[in-house]
Amino acid sequence: MSGWENEDNMLQELKNYEGKNELISSAKMAERLAKVPTVPRYKYGISNIDYLTEGFETGEVIVITGWSGYGKTTFCQTMLTNFSRQGLPILSISYEGKLSQFFRKLSNPLPNFYLPKKNKSYDMDWMEERIREAALNHGVKVVLLDHLHFIINPPGQNMRETYMYTLQVGVLIRRIKDLAVELDVAIFLVAHCAKPPRNETGKPPPLPQKADLKDSSAVEQDSDAVYVIQRVFAKPKGIASANYEATDETQFYIIKQRENGNLGKIAKLIYSGGELVPKEVIDERAL
Repeated sequence: MSGWENEDNMLQELKNYEGKNELISSAKMAERLAKVPTVPRYKYGISNIDYLTEGFETGEVIVITGWSGYGKTTFCQTMLTNFSRQGLPILSISYEGKLSQFFRKLSNPLPNFYLPKKNKSYDMDWMEERIREAALNHGVKVVLLDHLHFIINPPGQNMRETYMYTLQVGVLIRRIKDLAVELDVAIFLVAHCAKPPRNETGKPPPLPQKADLKDSSAVEQDSDAVYVIQRVFAKPKGIASANYEATDETQFYIIKQRENGNLGKIAKLIYSGGELVPKEVIDERAL
C-alpha cells in the first residue's frame, strides 16, 4: 500500500471516528456534566476559614506553608481533629518528630484517623502505596502529608544535583495531584518556605509569598490552593527592651485559591484548648 493510500485511510478513519477521545460540542458536554453527581465540599470546621475558602473537595491538592516553627503542624493537627469530628476518614503521614510527641499534642478525645505503623522517608513509591491502601481499604477521603521535604531525598551540594532535585519536586507534586484525582481524595501537603529575610532588629519576618515556597515553582503551580500559616509574635507591653515573643494568635493567609477571589485575605485564629479556633473579624491584606 502506498503512502498516499495510507494517508487516505487515516483521514477516513478520523472522519468516521466515534469513541472516548472524539470531539463533541460544548452543548453536548454540558448535557453530560449535568448528569454527573455534584461533588460534595467539605468544611475545615473553623468558621472564618470556611467562609473565606468555601471549604474543599476531593481531587484537590492543598499546600500548607509558612516559615519553619510558625504553626503549620499545629494547624494540621487542628484539621485532623475537625475532620474526625465530621466523620471524615483520614490518613495522616507525619514524618517530622517522634510519634509519641505527635500524639501528645492531639486533642482529647483522640481523633479517629489512619496512619502507618512505621514511616519510610524519601520514598515516593511507599507514600503512594499508603495513600492507595487508605483509599481502597479504608475509604479515606482526606490525606495529610507533613511534609514534602521528607518524601524525596534532599539535594547534594553541586548545581546539577540541585537542578535534578527541583525537577523531582515537580514530578512529585504532579504525581500527588494525579493520585488525588484518581483516588477521589483531597491531599493536604505541608511544604516549607525558604529561609526568611534577615532582620537585625529581631522583628519577626513578614508573611511569606508564592516566591518564598522552597525548591520548586511547581509546588504552587500544580496545587489547587496555597495557604500560609503564621504565628503572631509581639513585644510584651510595658517592656521596651524585651524580645518578640509568640502570642496565642495565628494568621491563615490565602496566597492561591482557584475557587473564589479571596486572595490576600486573612483569617485570625487563636490557640485555645489544644486547637486553633476563630478569633474575630476577617481582615484583608493588600497584595
